[in-house]
Amino acid sequence: MALSKEKIIECKEQFDLFDKDKDRCINKKELGDILRTLGENLSKDELTEIMKINGKPEASKITYKDFLEIYAIKFREHQLKEENKRQDQIVIDSTGENEYIEAFKLFDKDGNGMIPANDLKEIMVSLGEISEQEALQLVNDADLENDGYIHYYEFVDFMMRKLFKKN
Repeated sequence: MALSKEKIIECKEQFDLFDKDKDRCINKKELGDILRTLGENLSKDELTEIMKINGKPEASKITYKDFLEIYAIKFREHQLKEENKRQDQIVIDSTGENEYIEAFKLFDKDGNGMIPANDLKEIMVSLGEISEQEALQLVNDADLENDGYIHYYEFVDFMMRKLFKKN
């Protein structure tokens, strides 16, 4: 997801504010400070990991372009977490949707709103109710984005469609 023009302008203003020596670069500490002003609170370990992922030694400087790429990723992650929180707050009706939500949360180890499709398949088979082939078919049908993960909304939507087909 691309950042809006307004968000890019806000990022540039913050970057320039923290680039005290005006060399068009910031360090790791300043990166953390800027991200906090933009609503992203990261630990020192998370900042170090970001530096590594972006191919930067911990002590290196970060250009505005690098910063914008980092922020866009963190901003999208933040939006996804907020979206998942909103989805968790959906009013549950009497169709049994609540049970599917709770079941999903049990296996969402990272709390990120998704389960690896292969993990879900293995869980289904281990319960002994269906064969591996049937589980594989169900997981493939539920993975609407074809990304190898069953997302919260995919899972609930899929299970609710299955439920209504039976009734």
